[in-house]
Amino acid sequence: MPSTEHVDMRTPASDGPGKKPPSWANTPCGTMCASVLSKFGQPDPSDCFTYDTQYPKPSLPSKDWVLVRVRAAGLNRAELRARNQEHMSPLEFGMFIDEYHTNHPKILGEEFVGEVEEAGSDSGFKVGDVVCGFAYGGGKPYDGAYAEYTICHKQRTLKLPDTAREI
Repeated sequence: MPSTEHVDMRTPASDGPGKKPPSWANTPCGTMCASVLSKFGQPDPSDCFTYDTQYPKPSLPSKDWVLVRVRAAGLNRAELRARNQEHMSPLEFGMFIDEYHTNHPKILGEEFVGEVEEAGSDSGFKVGDVVCGFAYGGGKPYDGAYAEYTICHKQRTLKLPDTAREI
């Protein structure tokens, strides 16, 4: 059964006085399928997620971003920490510190491989490019790669050779 609780991606979160929100806003554009984190700390991963066929599909938050149709997503310690509601340190965000906030996204998934569906005019990518990327995990104000689509900033996206399309 699809989840009815969605993340409002239109208003980036702020973590209190003096903490500025991320430098972008995002308005969903259509829907997509996604594995949504619906319960924290369950021993069986299948008890933590709900498959939602009507989850809001992200749009490009600025001309530096790409929208990627995800073909594969990675699993690492960040997703396990988020699933167990273990918070990240702001220091883990490095140059993207302005994107940090304490709440985990509803869709996990830091690493991905896929094809550019839409490219911002300053991203350096074009529709159809095969890419891999690092979208961060828990603590980011937008959703990850356990979905049909994800967004990623150009500085965390790498173009792969066309031969990667056949792997």
